[in-house]
Amino acid sequence: MTIRINQITAFIAVILIAAALLACSFLNEYRNRQLDIVYTSAQAELTTNAAALTSAINRKYAMLDGFYAYIKNQGIHTDPVQLELYLEQLFLNTNGIVNAALSVGEEVQFIYPREGNEKVIGYNMFEDPRLDVRMDAIRMKELRKVIVSGPLELVQGGQGLIGRRAVFENGNFAGFVSIVVKIRDMLDEAGFNHLKPIDIAIRKPGEPAFYGDHELFSGRSVRSVVYLPEGLWELAAKPKSDILQGIERSIMFQKLAVGIFFLLLFVLFQHMVGSRQRLKATVRKRTEDLHAANEELKEAVARLTLSEERLTTLAYTDMLTGISNRTYFKDQMKKIAEQGAERSAAVMLLDMDDFKNVNDTLGHAAGDELLKLWVARIRQAGLRYDVFARMGGDEFVFLWFDCSDEGHLEATAGRIIEATIEPFQIDGQRFSVGVSIGFAMSEETKAAAKDLLRSADKAMYRAKGQGGNTFCKYEYDKEA
Repeated sequence: MTIRINQITAFIAVILIAAALLACSFLNEYRNRQLDIVYTSAQAELTTNAAALTSAINRKYAMLDGFYAYIKNQGIHTDPVQLELYLEQLFLNTNGIVNAALSVGEEVQFIYPREGNEKVIGYNMFEDPRLDVRMDAIRMKELRKVIVSGPLELVQGGQGLIGRRAVFENGNFAGFVSIVVKIRDMLDEAGFNHLKPIDIAIRKPGEPAFYGDHELFSGRSVRSVVYLPEGLWELAAKPKSDILQGIERSIMFQKLAVGIFFLLLFVLFQHMVGSRQRLKATVRKRTEDLHAANEELKEAVARLTLSEERLTTLAYTDMLTGISNRTYFKDQMKKIAEQGAERSAAVMLLDMDDFKNVNDTLGHAAGDELLKLWVARIRQAGLRYDVFARMGGDEFVFLWFDCSDEGHLEATAGRIIEATIEPFQIDGQRFSVGVSIGFAMSEETKAAAKDLLRSADKAMYRAKGQGGNTFCKYEYDKEA
């Protein structure tokens, strides 16, 4: 009899261990899903930051283009007083510009601001003892376009980029213009130093990170790139360690709960076979314990399920406007593409006209407020669509499944223009912003779903070329 009981006990123990292992396997799979969600959210955050940094860099080097255009127009021997006045206005209210210099021939003849930079006058980079500097000079002269050197340690402190462009007169090299930009100020302008749910590192390809922890480029991380006027930077990011540790702690506690749960089952079984006299009392007590543990486990699973749904919502939602984001739109397009010819679709791309005026006049906070007010009007217009998403900046997109009604798309575009034509009130000022709209249908474009966005983009730019605040349809025969 004793042998029989021992065999049954061993058999039950094996079953409970197998069940516990199965539960741990389920929790490991759930942890991986949670990690996938936070890394997807990190990718969306990093992509947004990369776009903001690209915009900040382009704004700085647009000033180099303006400087170059001025010298081309006025000549390499322009009046220094007038040049100083021009640069003072060009750099007004602009952070991060360390200095701007004009070289006549190979020597620096003018620098703004002059104070603190007097030693630069007469400097000849073509005779610099550093080989890389001389190579940059030769490359600038031969390529006849903007070249970028850096990141470099600046005498003023911090790291910077130097942009240079050669000036030619009558086909001959006459000199060059240059500006020095502080990298830290560009990162501040792009919002890199604000509180974020991710850690970010930046490097030039194949070099150590000059911003953030270089270790972010190893192991699991999300990546993006920022294109400079010449070359590019690589960005890597991971969710904050407290987020990842929170997931691991949650899974660890659940595994502990599973272990305790199955241990209780085994102890209960031992008590049952050990004494028939205590059977009823023991079963009653352990049943209550099991019920409480089961309810706690259900609540834990419910909380985890809710957390998963919230993370999914965050991953597919534009945090500024509350509508869908680029990630969600691309997922929907991927589903359409997978169905091939069995599914038709229509895409309408919208780009706000004169949005830059609000940013330049009142700043990015006012621009963000305009985006939210603009989206609110669209959502109140009672339009019928399947997806409404923000692609980034002031660019938005509509998506219809199984749509072949051109009249409906034209009517929708008209209602959008009508809904947004009234001026917007921001900080006591009224701003009018138009909208350029382009749309394309898969049946009309004779193209796969993945090409719809490109077709709509061409139509949208045709509308913008007509002065904006209008819409155009992609015409396959004319634009293919």
